[in-house]
Amino acid sequence: IEAMRPRPVPWSPMVLRGELAAEVVMADAAYDADHFRQAIADKGALAVIPNNPSRALAWAVFGQEQAQTQRDLAAGLTIAAEPPFCLACRSIREEPPAMTLADSIPRETTCPDAFLDLAERLADRARGIARQHFRQPVAVETKPDRSPVTVADRDTEAALRALIAETFPEHGIVGEEEAASAPDAEHVWVLDPIDGTKRFIAGNPLFGSLIGLLERGRPILGVIEMPALGERWIGAAGHPSRRVTAEGSGAARCRACPELDRATLAATSPDMFEGGDRTAFGRLREASRYALYGGDCFNYATLADGFVDLVVEADMGTHDYLPLVGVVESAGGKITDWAGRPLGLGSDGRVLAAGDPALHAKAMAVLQGH
Repeated sequence: IEAMRPRPVPWSPMVLRGELAAEVVMADAAYDADHFRQAIADKGALAVIPNNPSRALAWAVFGQEQAQTQRDLAAGLTIAAEPPFCLACRSIREEPPAMTLADSIPRETTCPDAFLDLAERLADRARGIARQHFRQPVAVETKPDRSPVTVADRDTEAALRALIAETFPEHGIVGEEEAASAPDAEHVWVLDPIDGTKRFIAGNPLFGSLIGLLERGRPILGVIEMPALGERWIGAAGHPSRRVTAEGSGAARCRACPELDRATLAATSPDMFEGGDRTAFGRLREASRYALYGGDCFNYATLADGFVDLVVEADMGTHDYLPLVGVVESAGGKITDWAGRPLGLGSDGRVLAAGDPALHAKAMAVLQGH
């Protein structure tokens, strides 16, 4: 790698605990991507971690298809690849990785008002379309992953994409129903037009529309829109979470609950946990005071409002979890994957959210079998 450098770049190896099975290089973003790709081809197992937070890319590769790794490089992702393991996971480092592209954004980032204004307009449009189709006869199709999709899903996402493109044409979009658009942009919107499509089809009002915004890979804004209920939760970096109803807007705030045996736990379904995840969830369910099922994204809204203490999920898509981050964190809660890592485009779909950070640590320990 040193021999391939086009010019001197400051770097140093990261110190790893346990078996050293891959080389880690910290490099300036000016180090050309073609050289990285060649290094991957030669080395097979390499992690590139940024020390230039404004421009650098995090890239961990373990025998992945080169085309996929190039797409992930463009999106600024750290790939959690198994087997054998990933540099970003606990099998190499005992603590969560401190250096990822998402983490390079300063914690004091404040979401601009213009982005919040667009998020509200997007939620308004999603509400209008969903209400047009709710409890009306709609054709239901089955996607390759066996999940249902309706005209409401597709019409809503198409309308939201059009409004984003009209307002901020330079922004990227990642949605559930259409291919990603400019996922490597500095700002990327994440859309789930109908979260809880099965409930929507069944006439159950606990479905939602989810809208999120990433800045250089880090969630900075989230909206949980509940069209049938006429309620909305909005959270963004530098702004407190709010619940908005027909009566007005008020603060959304998680409640204190540091002990598991006093906690109310929510999950969409126990069937979403398989294998070892089912066992881990069972431990946490037994340690909690109450366990509630159903709710989809509404569980996170009730967490932000201080009625639920924990939400645990698995097998979630990017569009399912990234819009939730802004709402939960701005309400004082903590939301990560099961290993305590920040959620991003490369997360594995397992989510742990707690209203009380102390409770989050205890729940994570139970999930991990400690």
